[in-house]
Amino acid sequence: MSIEVNGFALQGLDRAEQKLERAAKRIAQSTMPPAGDSGDLNTSMVEVIEAVNLYKANANMVKAEDEMTKRVLNILA
Repeated sequence: MSIEVNGFALQGLDRAEQKLERAAKRIAQSTMPPAGDSGDLNTSMVEVIEAVNLYKANANMVKAEDEMTKRVLNILA
């Protein structure tokens, strides 16, 4: 079970990294939009926030799995 949880979490971390890289590239390549037209930048910033949340969720999954493994080992020891 440990390997499955870590595998899912690592896949999620990878997706978060890819999402963040895409958003960062779009933000870096964008120029100042005309007044009142910041839709593309807004979309990119939302994607950055999603990537951060995805990263945190998957990092917490790894942490929870580690804590559960430690508790099981303590019970069995």
